[in-house]
Amino acid sequence: MKFTETARSLGIFSAAATVVLLVAYAVTLAVGLASLESPRQPIGDPMFTILEVLIIAMMPAIVALMVAAHAWAPMRAKTLTLTSVVFMGLLAGLTCVVHFCVLTLSRQPEFAGRPWESLVFPFTWPSVVYALDILAWDIFFPLSMLFAAPVFSRSRLAA
Repeated sequence: MKFTETARSLGIFSAAATVVLLVAYAVTLAVGLASLESPRQPIGDPMFTILEVLIIAMMPAIVALMVAAHAWAPMRAKTLTLTSVVFMGLLAGLTCVVHFCVLTLSRQPEFAGRPWESLVFPFTWPSVVYALDILAWDIFFPLSMLFAAPVFSRSRLAA
């Protein structure tokens, strides 16, 4: 198996970026949850905005990590890892659209206070962004991981 220096560097950088962004997300989430007076309250600003920016920033790193895993995969697993990359791309695209719209459009006066606003933007059921977020994280992410799993069997990484 030939693993190029570019693929190796991309894998290391994207894995490190993913870890850093996930830790920042976890810390921000913990601070946001700790600031709530009630568990039914949504996390407010500035923590909510920081969480939205972090999730958007994390997506390119996660896609790049899966691309590096695909480059590292043995020939027998390339079809599966390519499928994994596609599902990760779908996750990233959908997640970025959802969180960017929540971050930008939901705060515009043209959208605020409309009767349909509660059906589009909140992360509560039922809403459009919540349904799309479920599609991204509960369908596309697990499928990506399922198709990526074979690359880690019978390898030094698996051991």
